[in-house]
Amino acid sequence: MSRVFAIQSPTRRDPHTGLITKVFDFTDAERFGEVVVLIDAELKPTSQDLVRRLLWEQLRNFTEDDYLLLTGNPIIMSQASSMANLVVDGRVSYLQWSGHHKQYIEVRTDLFRDIPDDL
Repeated sequence: MSRVFAIQSPTRRDPHTGLITKVFDFTDAERFGEVVVLIDAELKPTSQDLVRRLLWEQLRNFTEDDYLLLTGNPIIMSQASSMANLVVDGRVSYLQWSGHHKQYIEVRTDLFRDIPDDL
């Protein structure tokens, strides 16, 4: 079964209730597979040793059937994307929210296809 790796699941305090709520609803992403949040939203990129270890523990078994859902800190998203690309030789599928269609859409990439050898 495919997995959807959400990098982080940011939260915010609801101004009316004071409750902590998730910023993103990943329910639609479940159409593509089990949603797995890689690391806690409170973790910052300045904790590099811990961030790298936590990301690698979960992404080292990333497959071409899995997806990345880029949410959270941009630096951590970049690191997770780099690790996934390393594992599957640049063939990573991402989920992107379509405001027009009100659902996630799949974006398949092949990072290293047709790159000249002299680059």
